[in-house]
Amino acid sequence: MRKQRRNKNIACLYFLLPSFLGVIVFVLAPFADVCRRSLTTAVTGEFRGIDNYKQVFENKAFWLAAGNTAN
Repeated sequence: MRKQRRNKNIACLYFLLPSFLGVIVFVLAPFADVCRRSLTTAVTGEFRGIDNYKQVFENKAFWLAAGNTAN
């Protein structure tokens, strides 16, 4: 009985595996890449850390666009 239940659980995992791989490839990997790129310079790829975010939040055009979007 236990072996039969284990085989059913393994079969379920085989059916879920393509979905998990799709989520990893099409959602998690691009998200991780965007997070990595947001911390580097665009041209050289040099690590800048949080400086990119500081620059955006000090930009008046960003706040104007954010205000227009919120309204």
